[in-house]
Amino acid sequence: MWNRTGAVTLLLFLATTCYSQTPEYLSAFFKQNIGLKDAEIARIERGEAVAKILDSPKPSHVFVFGAISIKAQPS
Repeated sequence: MWNRTGAVTLLLFLATTCYSQTPEYLSAFFKQNIGLKDAEIARIERGEAVAKILDSPKPSHVFVFGAISIKAQPS
């Protein structure tokens, strides 16, 4: 499912756009692309860390997604 380029692209996308997106957009993105459940998204919104191991094309590859919401200015 994921390759290194895809994972790096996802991380760059999240780093450059997430802080300006609406909660509904992020919720849909997390559900569709990462496979998070509503309870996991709620934990992120409360400021709790969430980590999930993602599918990888080879057993020797490990892809981990992590998120936490920090209430601060982007600068």
